[in-house]
This record gives sequence, C-alpha cells and structure tokens, in this order.
Amino acid sequence: MTKYGDLLCNTKINNLNKLMEEFNAKEKSL
Repeated sequence: MTKYGDLLCNTKINNLNKLMEEFNAKEKSL
C-alpha cells in the first residue's frame, strides 16, 4: 500500500513538474 501511495505521489509530482516546465516555456516565448 505504501509503495502504491508513493508511486501515486511521484506521478503527481512528475505531472506538476511537466506543467511547470510547459508554463515556463510559454512565458519565455512571449
């Protein structure tokens, strides 16, 4: 159960990082 929870948390963090990278890239291109 703990491993599954960690995996879920890591996935959310990775998705958040990707969103932030995309956001930063868009800001730089403006």
